[in-house]
Amino acid sequence: MLFKSLFIEYSKENVQYEITLFNSIPYQNEHFRLEFLIEDNAIVIDLILPFTLQLPIIINSAKLTIHHDYTTHQYTFANRYQSWTHSTMLKPADKINPLPKLLSTFTRQYGDYNFSVLKDYPPQYSWHYIALQHCTQSIQYKSLSDKITYSCFIPNPINNTIEILLDTEGLNIHNTTRLFHIDKKNKSTRFSNQFSEK
Repeated sequence: MLFKSLFIEYSKENVQYEITLFNSIPYQNEHFRLEFLIEDNAIVIDLILPFTLQLPIIINSAKLTIHHDYTTHQYTFANRYQSWTHSTMLKPADKINPLPKLLSTFTRQYGDYNFSVLKDYPPQYSWHYIALQHCTQSIQYKSLSDKITYSCFIPNPINNTIEILLDTEGLNIHNTTRLFHIDKKNKSTRFSNQFSEK
């Protein structure tokens, strides 16, 4: 799997910080260390805190960007946030309709509702995993680290990337934490018939 970039916005003692990395070389600052494991079918990113930590780090945003070639892309299976939302098969030009912004007035900002306040609503997105159908195979990317928060996969065919956002606003980190564990599987088959086209 090809790593493209990592963005983290966090705060400590009411001071805001941002870091953006364009390589997977181990990174360290005064607050934590990041370690990477990059393999053909997996990316693992651990955030390691020092033993002397007294106050938690608060993660407000985290985004991992990986490469994906959309040359022969035909369909995307998008897994929605909860059982009351509709998972569906999407063609490249299809869009998931935005949720009404009025809902954000009455609900906590999480899951699909986070996107109701974004300026640029992603045309397609999928929670926990995403499956992409190509001519001769289907490729699935799945998060194996959703114990601390939820992962949202956003395909970007123009840039040949997939952005993986963590739903982390206000997440307190007290201990060493696995931020990302993305697993990739290739199957030489088409999607199951249980996935109906939109």
